[in-house]
Amino acid sequence: MASIFIAGVHVLDRGGSFTGPVDVSVLDGRIAAVGPGLRPEKTQPRLDGGGLWLMPGVFDCHLHAGLASFDQLELMRTPISRRVLETARTLRRTLAAGVTFVRDAGALDAGVRDAVAAGLVPGPELQVSVVALGTTGGHGDGFLAGPGLEGPVDYMLPDYPGRPPYLADGPDGFRTAVRRLVRSGADWIKLLATGGVLSAAGDSTTGGEFAAELGPDEIAAAVAEAGRRGRPVMVHALGGPALRQAVEVGARSIEHGVFLTEEDAAL
Repeated sequence: MASIFIAGVHVLDRGGSFTGPVDVSVLDGRIAAVGPGLRPEKTQPRLDGGGLWLMPGVFDCHLHAGLASFDQLELMRTPISRRVLETARTLRRTLAAGVTFVRDAGALDAGVRDAVAAGLVPGPELQVSVVALGTTGGHGDGFLAGPGLEGPVDYMLPDYPGRPPYLADGPDGFRTAVRRLVRSGADWIKLLATGGVLSAAGDSTTGGEFAAELGPDEIAAAVAEAGRRGRPVMVHALGGPALRQAVEVGARSIEHGVFLTEEDAAL
């Protein structure tokens, strides 16, 4: 509803506390007034906000809305059509929980983003990274040695025509991969610079730090190419030198960073 009057609701204020009860008047999609003793317009539906708390929409900057399971065999047996419909359910539930903006960190393509924007399915406003770019044998590489099959780790990314590559090697390879991601409609470029809890290749730690899986030249090439194409970069990095290298060359955000040092935080 573009216009609504909410009576007697507790409202989150600038200081982080709830003020109220107060009335809130929304006209044509914008908050027109907040305060006690307001009167609704004749055309405004009235909602009794007694006992309720009103807050702005929540931003979720790291979601994998296209992933409903971590069971590799289950995902391989699931038709892509079902996975798309499961994604629609996840987005509807995310919006119902109060999340109005999502930056998806991999597994949602531009088609899902555009379908939500067109009102085909309910969901939060979306920005997508489509696939996360890693290197051969790195965090995103789910190569199956037995049958010799290529695949993303745990088959988290389904195969479909036009899906951009999720593995690259060398500065030239990452430049090309970034261009293909932009072509596929990605709002963000995501890089996998260290291992993680879902790495298929085992332990990637050395000396207490997470070893870099991308070279500094690869990170720099990807960030520079993304910048030329007007795309910011998000970098999966639990810690170690790759985290610092990503920040130094202009990555917009570090994902996870659970072994962040004080020096990393200062940088």
